[in-house]
Amino acid sequence: MFGKYYRIILILLFLSMPLFLLGNGGPVKEAGIVGTGNIVLKNERNISLVTEDLDITLHPDDVSVTVAYKLYNRGRQKNVSYGFPVDYYQQMAMVQGWQNSYVRGYTIKINGRTAAYSEHSESKPIKTDKTKGAVMRRWFLSNLLFKKGYNYINVTYMVSAYLSDWENSKSPTRIVSKRAFSYSMNPAGNWGYGRVKKLKVTIDATEVFSRGIVLDDTLSPDYKKKGGRFIAVFRNFVLIGHDVDLSWDISSLYARDPGINKQHGHNDNQQDRQNSGPHR
Repeated sequence: MFGKYYRIILILLFLSMPLFLLGNGGPVKEAGIVGTGNIVLKNERNISLVTEDLDITLHPDDVSVTVAYKLYNRGRQKNVSYGFPVDYYQQMAMVQGWQNSYVRGYTIKINGRTAAYSEHSESKPIKTDKTKGAVMRRWFLSNLLFKKGYNYINVTYMVSAYLSDWENSKSPTRIVSKRAFSYSMNPAGNWGYGRVKKLKVTIDATEVFSRGIVLDDTLSPDYKKKGGRFIAVFRNFVLIGHDVDLSWDISSLYARDPGINKQHGHNDNQQDRQNSGPHR
């Protein structure tokens, strides 16, 4: 009889153990970025995407992105509304809603001239993740003047990688999550007929490799490794339905380097980052 009750008590204690463990710890660093995407606009059949050069440079906690588009306008000169999307989780343990630190240094140029932009967040989720909740979208919006013939758009920015690090107050060991970044090709499918004649993608992992960080094997065989960079060239490429999904494990960096600043995830003596970059 007592054995049955003891078993019940042991089961209850076992089930409650995670609550005791989490009671003395919690998140210390988070960024709820789901991913970014290609340029978007209303369906413009007269403007086709000729080439796209996508460069993605990986840093321990961030990603630098540079994109160069060559487009052809078969019609008259016209103003076109352009949008660059950034998706993020509405609710994290430490942060809620959009954080200005998620995207830094955003610039857009058309035909060599810097264009103005405004920011706008959609009021309703674009989707709901079963484990992480609502995914919201923020837009960086511009009104661009397209001349007849060839036009060139350049977009640059730095974005936080998705991360969620935790610590236990009784232990100096940090539970470091993998960093993740996703780049959706879908939005640019609204240019012309959703194809690009030539797409070049470069993913520059030189910095993370130099610091002993491991990049997960998510790239297709189309990518050829050259030093710390992965390069792929696609022709007559269908943009819709193809994303670039990357993840990398920085846990060895924390285990090896006690000088890491735990508030920012960077070494106190870290040099300025190098620019470079991407995937499919």
